[in-house]
Amino acid sequence: MAQESSRIKIETLLNGGKHTPTEISRLLKVNRTTVYRVKKRLDAGVSIKHKQGSGRPGKICKSIKYSAAQIIKSYPEISLCKLANKLTEKKKMKNLDAKLFVNILKWNLIDQAEVFHGNRWFLVQDNDPKHKSKLVKGWMSENMPKSVFEWPSQ
Repeated sequence: MAQESSRIKIETLLNGGKHTPTEISRLLKVNRTTVYRVKKRLDAGVSIKHKQGSGRPGKICKSIKYSAAQIIKSYPEISLCKLANKLTEKKKMKNLDAKLFVNILKWNLIDQAEVFHGNRWFLVQDNDPKHKSKLVKGWMSENMPKSVFEWPSQ
């Protein structure tokens, strides 16, 4: 706020025409480059208000950087949008629930399994609650081949 008021004072003194930039910097105890910057903006007809920046640039944490590198190595032709989607999927994987498990089956497993193995593949799963939920069982009965096996308990 103090910077904004000093800019206004500088503008007023410059528009008065009686003071040089050096005199204004001494009067207001402001750096001379600030006075010249305000003068340059006024001469160009640009606003003297502070330009808002986007803030400090964000850093990518090591785990996301590593994940992105692994995805790019696996899919070298991947677009930035698809890379972002895969990274968000990977982030969601930490909190896997039945809904996310169905999405993984729907969008990743079925397509990839059919591309690489045709009809010669089967799914083995354990007795985890997210695998046994009504949502997952209902979706599997409608969309999955009959090659789903239970993992034997230990």
